[in-house]
This record gives sequence, structure tokens and C-alpha cells, in this order.
Amino acid sequence: QAEDGIRDLVRSRGLGDVYKRQLYNHPASDDYCYTNFVRDNGLWAAQVKNYFIWTGRFTATFLLTVDPISLEDLTSYRVLPIVLIIFFGISIFILIKTLFPGLSKKNRFLLSFLIYFLYLYYLPNTAEAFYWRAGSITYQLASILSLFLFASIRHLQQLESVKKRIAFTLLASFLAVLAIGLNETSMIIILVVVFLWSTAWFWLRKKKRFEMAVILFFTIATTIFAVAAPGNAVRMASKPEKFQFLFSLGGAVKMTLISILEWIPMPVLLFALFSPLLIRVAHQIRTRYDLHWIKFWHLIVYGIFLFSFIALCFFPSFWSQGGRPPYRTIN
Repeated sequence: QAEDGIRDLVRSRGLGDVYKRQLYNHPASDDYCYTNFVRDNGLWAAQVKNYFIWTGRFTATFLLTVDPISLEDLTSYRVLPIVLIIFFGISIFILIKTLFPGLSKKNRFLLSFLIYFLYLYYLPNTAEAFYWRAGSITYQLASILSLFLFASIRHLQQLESVKKRIAFTLLASFLAVLAIGLNETSMIIILVVVFLWSTAWFWLRKKKRFEMAVILFFTIATTIFAVAAPGNAVRMASKPEKFQFLFSLGGAVKMTLISILEWIPMPVLLFALFSPLLIRVAHQIRTRYDLHWIKFWHLIVYGIFLFSFIALCFFPSFWSQGGRPPYRTIN
């Protein structure tokens, strides 16, 4: 209510643009709620209460309460966006490096830049992605940790040293736990990817199955812990339109169609401009992997899976809140 009052006041005095800019480097909304909650209850009691009366996002609630906001010193609040912007780029580069180890450093940087550019170009809300702490930690940090997780798993599967495999198994499991505890959308992405990746690995490999089993175990266990939080039911109790399957499915499918149509133009333009780079990447893939077995219908199945996967990411918001996901979730 205080936040709404301030917003109305500054707009009535013609300061709307100033207030809007302040949201990029100044606390707002939930930032104050988390700060007041931890000051009233203490750090560890706040984590327990959040789990039982608000949400199963245990990583997010801890990170948003471990450093209460002080209006006298907003240094940490304003440094965080810089850290997230830098580490998001690093996470993309490291994943590209593990997927395409034969690419030159120049091509890796260029491909990483294209991916980063597309992400920034299609952001529906930059403030909620990087600058608003309650939104950026819950969602943008989860994206960064997810990319580090997938890179760690890929690197793990290429290692021969037992000690290094143990270390990267523990690292990947830790990253999975942290990312799943940030938000439900990342939880779904990680659960589906790790489950399918583990299934394929078990099917194709006779050795090195233990590591993937450990990562899959922590992924499933953490997902159950997050979903089973009593606070989820409390939070969703105020949503009157929740738990409508056909409405949620239709909303997710419609939003996926709209999103894909919006996403197509810029990648097509970049594919044309940077076709030499993509040809080099394609050549390395053909050299490294046997793709002769792939048929046209495999591509159709892949397209259906990709479409369904995006719709699955949109589905929880319609199901639990009765409406489209907020901008920070779409980010």
C-alpha cells in the first residue's frame, strides 16, 4: 500500500519518469516485504515460516532475506545487476564451450554474443530480469545456475578421472538443488532435461551411470521438497481461477504460439548475417557426431517436443494463478 501511495504521489506531481527510472536501481515492492519479514523473525525462523506459509522457493527466500535492505547503503543492491549481467554471459559461454569444444575462442565468443543479444532483444521487462532484486534473484539467477548445471553435466560425462567425476557430480547436484529452489519454471526445465538426459545416458552407456543417477536423485528429491511446501497452498488460496486444466492448457498453448511467432524474425535475420559462423558450427557437429540415422520425421518429433516443452513452462502460471505468467517468468 505504501508503494502504491508513493507511485500515485510522484505521478500526480509529474515525476512519473523519475520514479520509473528509480525502479532500476532502488528497492521496490517485495524487496521491502522480505526485509521486514526477516527483521521481525530472524534469518532462520524466516526461512521456516516462508516454507510453511508462503512458498517452497527455499533458495530464493534465503537469498532475499540474508541481506536485508538498508536505505542508507544500497551498494549491494546496485552491484547485483552488474554481477548478474556478467555471469549470465559467462554461463552462456561456458555452455557453448562444453557443447562445441572444437570451436575457436573467437567463434565461441561470437556464438555466445548472438545468444545473449537475442535474449536481451526479446526481454519483455529488463528491470525484472536484472535490476529488481526480488525478480532477478528468483528468475535470472536461476537461468544462470541452470546453464552452469547443464555445462557441468556435459563436462562430467567427458571426464575419466574418478576424483574429478565425483567433484563434478557433487557440483552438478548442488547447482540443481539451488536452481530448483529459486522458482517453479526452472524446476520444471531442470527436472525434464535431467530426467531425459539421464534416461538417454542409461540407455546408451554401460559405464558412468552412477553420476547421472545421483544428479537425478537430488533433482527429484528437491522438486518434491519444493512442491510439497505447505506455503504453496496458502499462497495459491487467494487465486480464484486456479486449477482449471483446459483453461491452463489452452492458455499455455496460445502463449507458446504467440511467443514463437514473435521470436522468429530476429533469429532468421541473424542466421542470414552470421551464416558462415553457423556453417562452421554445423560442420563440427557433423564431424563429431554420427547424424546419418536422423530422418525427417525425427525433426517433426523434435519440433513437437520443443513446442510442448515451452508450453509446459507457461502452464504452471495458468494452473496455479489463473492467468498468464508475469514478465519475470517469461524472461
